[in-house]
Amino acid sequence: MIGKQTKGTSFSGCVRYVLKEEKSKLLEAVGVEGTPEQMAEQFELQSLLNDKVKNIVGHTSLNFSPED
Repeated sequence: MIGKQTKGTSFSGCVRYVLKEEKSKLLEAVGVEGTPEQMAEQFELQSLLNDKVKNIVGHTSLNFSPED
């Protein structure tokens, strides 16, 4: 398994990136729902709850070996 973590500032870019792949799977979403655009907007609204956070977007990618 290979894990990769990235930080950024664009929810719409992250959501589009994650959901564009046919083999991608959204395992769980708490507090957001709908289309990728609606999800990004909901994330933006949630980010307003804490103005101290600078890198508001975090993305963790887990890539499993076909043997796993």
